Amino acid sequence: MPNPKPKLENLRPFLPKADAAMTGRLYVRVPASIETAVKTLPSSERSEWLRRIITEAAQRELLNQEDKEYPKSQKTLSS
Repeated sequence: MPNPKPKLENLRPFLPKADAAMTGRLYVRVPASIETAVKTLPSSERSEWLRRIITEAAQRELLNQEDKEYPKSQKTLSS
């Protein structure tokens, strides 16, 4: 039975970090060395970096589009 008197004072609207709504999640297995390298990024930057890299690769390799949403970046794991 649901709570008849839920506390609503702590609820805040969800604000997406990107301009477009994000609809799906991708889970992939990678070699341990890649996981370690990605985890060297600060957690606050990790999701955005992965999102940018996957989006760029999908646009370039699967959709045959130039990178529109994310400009070319010089930032890599080694920098």
